[in-house]
Amino acid sequence: MVQTTELENGIHTAGQISEADISDLAEAGFRTIINNRPNEEEPGQPAYETTERAARDAGLDYYYIPVTQETLTPEKVARFREAMEEAPRPVLVHCRSGARSTLLWALAEARYNKRSTQELIDVAGKQGKDISSAAPLIDHYRAWEDSDVKNT
Repeated sequence: MVQTTELENGIHTAGQISEADISDLAEAGFRTIINNRPNEEEPGQPAYETTERAARDAGLDYYYIPVTQETLTPEKVARFREAMEEAPRPVLVHCRSGARSTLLWALAEARYNKRSTQELIDVAGKQGKDISSAAPLIDHYRAWEDSDVKNT
């Protein structure tokens, strides 16, 4: 089974998962998968349609919210937050290495729960995820107002 890291409160991150990992994740008690990796980001990676079908067949909820550095927008952070709010836990959020999913979690926490940048860096760091270089971006997302999001 793919190795997961629990950030907090039933929210886990991981690198790329395979179709074969899905049944193991379901057996381990996961109830939701959120895929942050765009299709065809790298050769040989499974298409989201493949992992979504396997997840649904295993009784898991599945969300596809692909994000790259170029496509990271307030709308994507809002969609991620909505998924996290409605998703049954425990949730596995994955991308290529888990770093992008960790950052997306931190941006949503900063923006919607107004958690401090240092707190988010510390939570991620305790789990081996260094997001300290993203501190200015996290601060920026926390400061955004709804009117800013609508106008970007």
